[in-house]
Amino acid sequence: MRTYISLLSCFLFSITYLLAQETSNARFTENKGQWDERIQYLLETNAGSIFFENQQFTYALCDKPADKHDKEVGDNSPQNIKSHVYRSRFLGANPNHGIIAESRYEDYHNFYLGNDPNRWKDHVYAYHSVTYKDLYEGIDVHVYGTGGNLKYDYLLSPLALQKGGIAKIQVAFEGIEQDKISINAKGDLVFETNVGEVKELKPYTYQVINGEKKEITCAYRWQKGILSFIVNEKEIDTSKPLVIDPTVVFSTYTGSYQDNWG
Repeated sequence: MRTYISLLSCFLFSITYLLAQETSNARFTENKGQWDERIQYLLETNAGSIFFENQQFTYALCDKPADKHDKEVGDNSPQNIKSHVYRSRFLGANPNHGIIAESRYEDYHNFYLGNDPNRWKDHVYAYHSVTYKDLYEGIDVHVYGTGGNLKYDYLLSPLALQKGGIAKIQVAFEGIEQDKISINAKGDLVFETNVGEVKELKPYTYQVINGEKKEITCAYRWQKGILSFIVNEKEIDTSKPLVIDPTVVFSTYTGSYQDNWG
């Protein structure tokens, strides 16, 4: 009976969760062979590109070059463009997890790269969001864009909570020195990169109880080069799903919601 109730809670939560999400204007483009085989989806932003790969995200950030109108007339000097590549790797994750795309855009792209016809791909579609299915046992990660920022929600099932699943989520960052990563007074995770500051905002964590969101106390733990989460377990109902909801904010994001996605 308990298993049935947990499954019913997951079903009702999934409906509530999906209805609560804003429509993402981000475009997660599928890889049909036009790029390196490790890349499954690519998101272009004004801050650079984000590659979604097995067990990790890779961020390739760069400064936007100065607008030609900002340069003096006759100034043909080369522009120095700073860049920084780093990745967040999910430690101990299921190596056989899936990455599922949701809500396809109607338009598509054709890629004709180089002289090798094997890399010529047409009808390549983009999607509003992607989900890492069963990244850990009973834990999905839903990735989307809102307000011009990247969001990724950890969706923990009751089974994951009952098995201590929160403690299984551990993230290592490669490509950034450890002393360039810190937690500020607001509880945000802050990265100092070559192109400016990147923040992962303090995670908003909640459960849906009787149709209403109940916030759960949650904070980052940054220790020995590994990121994890601290939660108040006394506040958690292990028969209900739980969402941990970080937001990634890039310092180079400017302009309107529409403009923030490439």
